[in-house]
Amino acid sequence: MKKTIIATALLTLFAGSAAAQDWTWDTVKSNEDWTYSGDGQPYAGGVLHQNEALQADQTLKLTATEHEGPNYTANGLHSTSENVTNNGLIYVLGGNSDYSMVGMTGGNENGLTATNAGHIFVDSQNGAQVAAIGTTPNGKVVNSGTIEIKGKNSYGVISWAGNSKKPISIENTGTIVAQGEGATAIRVGEVMGVGEEGDFGKVNTIVNEGNVLATDGAQAIVALAKDTQLKLQGQSNVVGVVEMGAETDLIVALENENNNSTQLELKADKLRKVELQDSTLEFTGAQSKYEFDSLSSEGDSQIRLIGNERTLKVNDLDGSVSLYSDHVSAGSTPVFAVDGIGADDQLNVTFGGNTADNIGDTSDLINVFNSSVAATDGTGNNAAYTGVIAETVTTGEMTYTRDENGNVTTSMKTATVAESTKE
Repeated sequence: MKKTIIATALLTLFAGSAAAQDWTWDTVKSNEDWTYSGDGQPYAGGVLHQNEALQADQTLKLTATEHEGPNYTANGLHSTSENVTNNGLIYVLGGNSDYSMVGMTGGNENGLTATNAGHIFVDSQNGAQVAAIGTTPNGKVVNSGTIEIKGKNSYGVISWAGNSKKPISIENTGTIVAQGEGATAIRVGEVMGVGEEGDFGKVNTIVNEGNVLATDGAQAIVALAKDTQLKLQGQSNVVGVVEMGAETDLIVALENENNNSTQLELKADKLRKVELQDSTLEFTGAQSKYEFDSLSSEGDSQIRLIGNERTLKVNDLDGSVSLYSDHVSAGSTPVFAVDGIGADDQLNVTFGGNTADNIGDTSDLINVFNSSVAATDGTGNNAAYTGVIAETVTTGEMTYTRDENGNVTTSMKTATVAESTKE
């Protein structure tokens, strides 16, 4: 499995350009030289700096204020007619206020993009909603720089409802760090359900190729809106809870040189679709039961269930799918319940850990698969699949094959693998 050292990531956050300063929380909070600073006139729905760009040598500090009267969102950097880019430093400091604040946005549902290529720091001070970048429907957010947020009601990238139901697009190739309970790195909430095609496609998309790091109880990604697709691709690295809705899709398409495996702390009652592309996905965290309406894979892909008596239910299988668990069923619920297996589909199930050490003969082997795997064809009939019990130090590999007619064949081999190579 790919390991992530959060402390290292926090210490090596990069600047928006070679000449820019490597900002940290300490240097941001102590900085007294700001190109633009103020409250952005929230009572008028104001913008502190209305322009298409903040340059690499420029800084902007948006601060909360107390006032009487109507409250609107205060914006640091914004353009209504052009794509907007931050190459410098934006600091959003919340406080004892009852209005929302955002570091930068672009457009008014008119197909524009807000890009952060510099630094954005957000501290809600546990007050009202404060975000680094926000978007309304038919907007796009790109982060290739660094975003750090902390405090309740703080967000790295957030989407807001608007007049239309056009999709939004979020792309991260940089680093987003969320710290503390109530903080979220990326959020697409229920109100962002899609109802029409927009400039950025037919569904909401969140594409991560960079780092999304949630620490101290923060959430990494929240994708709850209907017709939202989360894609983890390239060298995607996500640490922390990923919460998804029942009508959302997950695609994992990693491209790491030596290891296309990732761990995901998923929080979801059910996902509509899961697709693996030459990638191995292992679930972690408190949740133990997972359900997908559809599961497909291509290339060298696998889903792994490790510990916590985890189980997986799949309502429809598409293609050749490999599943792994380090444990067998502990009761009446199978570890893997896979339905919708067609004649052209292929299911491969492997049980590892110390499973083989507890099997004495062929009847034990058959009982393991009968109790731990339910494979059906969508009409209630048993479907064909192949099973393997991984070899241990004392016991060899065991195989189990059931054909489309329900005929079962098994094999039990002598241990051949050295102890040093075991899991």
